[in-house]
Amino acid sequence: MSLQITKQRPYLVLFALLLIFIAYFYSPVFFHPNTYILNDKGDAIKNYFCYEWHVHHDSTYLNYSGSNYPYGEDHSFTDGNPLLSNFIRLFSFLKPFSIAIFNLTLIGSFLLCGWLLLRIFLLLNNSEYFSVIAALGITILCPQSLRLAGHLALSYNFTIPLVIYLLLKHEIHDKKTNSTILLSLVITLIFFIHPYLGMINASFILVYWLMKTIVSFSKNNLINFAIQGITPLLFYFVFIQITDTKTDRPQNPYGFLYFTSNIETVFISIFPPFRHFLSQIYKIRGQNWEGVAYVGVTSIIALFFMIYYFIRNKSKCISVLKQHKQLRPFLLLFISTIPLLLFSMGIPFKWGLESLLDTFPLIKQFRAPGRFAWPFFFMTTILSSIIISRLFFARINKNLRYIFSSLILLLFIADGIPFHHSMKGYLNTKNPFNKTEINEDIKKLISSIPKNAQAILPLPFFHYGSDYYSFDGTEKIKRMAAIVSFHTKLPLMANFTPRTSFVETINLVHLFADDKIEKSILNDLNQSKPITVLFSKEALLTEEQNLLNKCKIIYEGKDYTIAEISANRLINNSKKLELDYFLNNKSKLIPNNGLFTTDSSLVLFDDFNRTKNKSYEGILNQSNILIEFLPNPLQNGKEYEISFLYKPEHFDAMNNVLKIKTPSKTGDSLTTITSRNLNTMPNYVNGMVLARLTFTIQDSNLKHIIIIEGLKKSKPHIFSIDNLLIRQVNNNVYRISGERSDKINLNNFDLN
Repeated sequence: MSLQITKQRPYLVLFALLLIFIAYFYSPVFFHPNTYILNDKGDAIKNYFCYEWHVHHDSTYLNYSGSNYPYGEDHSFTDGNPLLSNFIRLFSFLKPFSIAIFNLTLIGSFLLCGWLLLRIFLLLNNSEYFSVIAALGITILCPQSLRLAGHLALSYNFTIPLVIYLLLKHEIHDKKTNSTILLSLVITLIFFIHPYLGMINASFILVYWLMKTIVSFSKNNLINFAIQGITPLLFYFVFIQITDTKTDRPQNPYGFLYFTSNIETVFISIFPPFRHFLSQIYKIRGQNWEGVAYVGVTSIIALFFMIYYFIRNKSKCISVLKQHKQLRPFLLLFISTIPLLLFSMGIPFKWGLESLLDTFPLIKQFRAPGRFAWPFFFMTTILSSIIISRLFFARINKNLRYIFSSLILLLFIADGIPFHHSMKGYLNTKNPFNKTEINEDIKKLISSIPKNAQAILPLPFFHYGSDYYSFDGTEKIKRMAAIVSFHTKLPLMANFTPRTSFVETINLVHLFADDKIEKSILNDLNQSKPITVLFSKEALLTEEQNLLNKCKIIYEGKDYTIAEISANRLINNSKKLELDYFLNNKSKLIPNNGLFTTDSSLVLFDDFNRTKNKSYEGILNQSNILIEFLPNPLQNGKEYEISFLYKPEHFDAMNNVLKIKTPSKTGDSLTTITSRNLNTMPNYVNGMVLARLTFTIQDSNLKHIIIIEGLKKSKPHIFSIDNLLIRQVNNNVYRISGERSDKINLNNFDLN
């Protein structure tokens, strides 16, 4: 029996194998795409929600109003798949099937990826038999599959093979103008699936034409460079500049030097079966999730063989390249992925050239460069498959060669299957945006929401994306907030989309700020409509609990509480009342070293005026000791508050943790008794945060250290501290300052 597949059958065979694979690993979503979703946690529920809200509730194609109320967002910044969601909005009869369409495009991309890979192999005159096995294996191993658990639009694994195929066709065939326009259009559309996919593919094209120009300069190369690569890039960024109404998005997003790939993420799997074996050869120091682009043990074998074969047969290899014009652009494409691989590793920026990021600010807007290793994955696995198909076991019996070469190619599948096994735990999740699939408790919760509410405020609060503040919330509240918001059509007064406006972030965070801070968000709210608070009965920060205490409870369930609050009560300001109290009762207060207090308990205050810059200066990636008590003047069992004005000189410096530490029982280390990150402290005024942390002294005989510690891997950004105050929480401390002693301050809050 011949092992060769006839020309009419390779696509059918591949599709049949991929359908079996999809049916086995993704059966709930595959057979019931409107009933199940791929995951209802983390980024997945957020991405489904942003997509669904835009399809069903937004009034325009460009804007998204589902979260970040009352401001909304540009839909291009939501990870809500603008291309697909707006397509469904355009053909409104598709709206009832929006989740099914999304799901089927996600898992259907396996079929399209495999088909394109097979087309690439056949375009390069590779054996049909080996091409089917290789296309199947590469599709299954593709690292983008891991994004099905969260970054849904990033899992469209067909986009890079599509660009490879179109570029190879452009180079091999004669219709240059049509294929150039087609490539430009395709990459432009990919930007509107996900900006990262667009940027990865545009960069791939740009590097290819740049390299080809260096090898062989011609006007056509420059034209292709401009039309295929620059034009989509310019179109997308001009589109964003025109349509985006926010002017203060983060310009230095965190992560560029950290969310990178490395040797361990490209050449060692994060799963068995080969991880342990490969880790014995190369010690694993760390595998960043964002940098996973594992090429498989098959590729490792083939790459070593290729190096050996080229050294032994250099002249023959050069001769083959001269004879086969298909291989020349293919090999140049492979070489073009190497600069992208180095970029994905943070090279050369990690070599002391971080300043280049300031010279080219567009680069650092893509905070996860590890994803740029994906073209290297595809070109390496394709090249490896061709090497195995054509060169391995060339001198033995044909059938044995097919068997042995097939076994090596099948290792792609063995390497890739664990990726999809890792998804199995998520796939029985019912679609919560389909009302028939949610349980009675959730329906009752939804029905309890007041009809006249303007928005839903979730507790615990979540808001991230600004690179300044980061309220993570919990999986429980994020999931339920998305479900309730979608079904009630009430937007979320919270945010889980990236690159958020700084001013809008501050305004929302101010919901939890002290009543003595002015809150401009009041002017943006509908003051005649109440705000619904959805509380998941989980631990709250002090400020969140204070807000909940102001609310009127209207529904009490087993797991959730629904409350209501007016806009005016939510944004209440007590500065005038506190100032009047001080002016009327100053004579009754206790003078205390230039301060006025309501009782005689110990107060410690330091304005740092004795220092050169009249403030304490610290460094983000170090341990910065503010105060060290030994012996401890504070009393056992009493609750104290430390507060101070914190000024970060860089956004990264907000990711800093205030800690109270004592020696461990062994005495050779310090134990943290309480802590809180500065980026969760909501009292932000004029570029500074009024940091506050309460603590209780359990043993005054122990040394207590108040310290600020940032991430060790962070850059040494500077921060400053002023007006450090320690007091018992029931002792109010007033301070008079200013050139004419006309500034009144209460517990570090200015009253006038």
